[in-house]
Amino acid sequence: MSVAETTPVVVGVARYTHRIQHSDLSDALTPLQLLERTVTRALQDATLKGADIDCVATMEFWHEMLVPPKTPKHYPNPPKSVATLIGASEAIEKNHLYAHPTGGNGPQELINILGEMISTSKIRSAVICGAEGLAALKKGLAAGMSLPGVTEMRRKLSDKNKSQIDTSGKELPWGDDPGGEPQRFLKSEGMAAYVTRRMVQTGLVDPTVAYAIFEQAYRKECYPNVSREQYQRELARLMSEFSQLAAADPANAWDPQVRTPEQIATPGPGNRYVAFPYTRAMNSFIDVDQSAAVVLMSLGEARRRGVPEEKFVFLHAHSDVTEEPYRMLDRPDFTVSPALRVIRHRLEETLGEPLSGIKHKEIYSCFPVAVRHAALQLGIPFLHASDICKTGGMQFHGGPGNNFSTHSIALMVEILRKDPGSKGLVTSNGGIFSKHSAGVYSTQPCTWVPRHVEEDQARAKQLLAKLHPVPVKMNDQPSGEATVDLWTVVFDVENKPKRAIIIGTLTATSERFIAASTLAALTHLWTSSSCAYGSLVQVYDPM
Repeated sequence: MSVAETTPVVVGVARYTHRIQHSDLSDALTPLQLLERTVTRALQDATLKGADIDCVATMEFWHEMLVPPKTPKHYPNPPKSVATLIGASEAIEKNHLYAHPTGGNGPQELINILGEMISTSKIRSAVICGAEGLAALKKGLAAGMSLPGVTEMRRKLSDKNKSQIDTSGKELPWGDDPGGEPQRFLKSEGMAAYVTRRMVQTGLVDPTVAYAIFEQAYRKECYPNVSREQYQRELARLMSEFSQLAAADPANAWDPQVRTPEQIATPGPGNRYVAFPYTRAMNSFIDVDQSAAVVLMSLGEARRRGVPEEKFVFLHAHSDVTEEPYRMLDRPDFTVSPALRVIRHRLEETLGEPLSGIKHKEIYSCFPVAVRHAALQLGIPFLHASDICKTGGMQFHGGPGNNFSTHSIALMVEILRKDPGSKGLVTSNGGIFSKHSAGVYSTQPCTWVPRHVEEDQARAKQLLAKLHPVPVKMNDQPSGEATVDLWTVVFDVENKPKRAIIIGTLTATSERFIAASTLAALTHLWTSSSCAYGSLVQVYDPM
């Protein structure tokens, strides 16, 4: 088939996992060094040089999301830092330097946005990249080293009786300021966009807690007659299969060792409960030193630059939709995703075939419920982890902050090059199941399909109105008799229950509320084999 010269095509990819060997951290890499290493390898994969690139886009660093707002960023313009290191002078001259705000959906969304820019000749080529050095940061802080902003936040969050954290006087050598600020396609919304004061007060703001609530909703809806023990075993079986996938890729997976279902399901030293029903092995692991990069180019530019055609991978379908409603507590049903259903419709409409028939799939896997819930909404039945995952998930591959999906896309490109003509689906998720992006890739040439962001978002709103015409009404000062709809119990580092969190409905007003309690009678909900859903409780919240 004849394909336009402006059609975007992936021409280079690279993934990298760095393991520190020396106790003095002399071989540790900074986030910028990780970026340079991976971008250089991605360019080499495409037989290109930095001078061939006229656009650089990066993900936000996780550690900079944690520092106080008034603390200067260590990397105020990371795309310019990368462009300088690789010699992408045209990207600097034209200010084609972009940073994506917080969200695991970022890598795929950037490819969708930059693909559109390439298709309209606004740019010719782009590098999409991200990195995290959280393992090095953690080891450095443990060794008494400091990092401005992070150290202050660490002191603030430490034991109140300990006013000071001992430091060695050494500072982690992180930082680079090449001048200027990156452009942004999207505004950095901040936590206020999807987090409420009540979520902060009760602890639901923590993703490990929020996704545990989603898991409980999924179980309640899809497995109402399955015992708690049996459900836990099924979660552990799936996660065990994830660990097998990671173990098969030891060069790139952070934790490439096989774990049995029993090891994953059983709480104990090194595998405590975090928020029921999740043990540590079921949660994303973000303390990693990992980076990944993708090189995107117009077909005509790739040919002019002499990129081997066996490297070409095309984007056959794509979509970006935010959840309706956006805030977690405003959603009437935690087991339905209007956004993902619209993404399914858009992708299948573009492809002319069901997503279930796509051979290779990598569904975003921050928590067990995320990958299974997405598969359900996308109409993808599965029996085994390999049906919906290739990396081993953020639990065992490692979850490098906002950049995990760059690893997923890079791996999918590698898989498709070895299986020419087949298709591969990659999905990504940001916020608290709030922002979704997806792409379908193949070595088979195709024409570029323009983005339909506004249309797809309107479809999601229409679907929400159809499914739930009456919006949820929250009560921030609940009092009186109420029904428990969903719950979780949060555990401390010694694997002892410390706080129960309940989402329920007030009997008198039918309003939704969220409450937390440290009372033993509630924190031991998890020990009961009987289901706590539908139980009547008395609520009094003085917050």
